[in-house]
Amino acid sequence: MNVRSDTTKGLALLGGLLWIGFHLLSILRLIDPDSQTISLLLLAMSVSLMAASVFRLLRGPSLGNSEKAGAVALLVGMALFIVGMVWMSVGAGGPAGLLGDTGEALTAFGMLAFGLAALSRRPLATWKWIILGMVPVYFTIWLADPARFPPWAPSGSEHSLAIVYGAGWTILGLTLPDEKNGGLKS
Repeated sequence: MNVRSDTTKGLALLGGLLWIGFHLLSILRLIDPDSQTISLLLLAMSVSLMAASVFRLLRGPSLGNSEKAGAVALLVGMALFIVGMVWMSVGAGGPAGLLGDTGEALTAFGMLAFGLAALSRRPLATWKWIILGMVPVYFTIWLADPARFPPWAPSGSEHSLAIVYGAGWTILGLTLPDEKNGGLKS
């Protein structure tokens, strides 16, 4: 058992499950759409776990420089999103929303940059295919509504896409290779 590998996998898995849970509860109307504080904090916690797993991946030897650049952009985007969501949860308006939107955009482009960089690798590891597969899902969620409703009040179809995105993180947590024999090299 490798604690570092297990922690990285667990963070991605828990972040994905929390993301799925939030959106399932929203579809079932078990989360009050008017309760912004709870919604925003749940999203921030979920993305925090996902970001922690990306940070741990960055510290491993398995990524090339181009992949690391994409992962850094993804990580910065997630950090901006988290700060925006927490800031909005305490009642801040405009600038917090703009920070969250900027974070979402950077997250989307960071995932795309990571995915494109990962394509140059042969063979492409399963966990990198999963990240690459999540790119169009995330872009669709982000661009689904031209007005980009806040994440706590999206349409039902956006929640469904968000569940697919969360499932990607959950599967990522299950498929990350162990760090035996020199790290996450597959």
